[in-house]
Amino acid sequence: VGGTVFETFRSTLIDSPHESNEPNFFTAVFSGRMQLARDSTGALFLDSDAATFRHVLNWLRRGRVSAELTRAQREDLRHEAEH
Repeated sequence: VGGTVFETFRSTLIDSPHESNEPNFFTAVFSGRMQLARDSTGALFLDSDAATFRHVLNWLRRGRVSAELTRAQREDLRHEAEH
């Protein structure tokens, strides 16, 4: 993601912490409905901001975001989540 390597479980990416349990972006990727570039090891390549993606990943892990995020960081996170 943006030149930074993140490691997590597939289940973290596809199990939505949101109450609706709606499929998310990664569910589409791992089901084959959406294709992403992969590197030579098979890792996914995401053209995204690593600093913002860190917060996306934490939300997927915990179902919440840090209260310490600035307004700008929250806006970046909201934009990333919508796309």
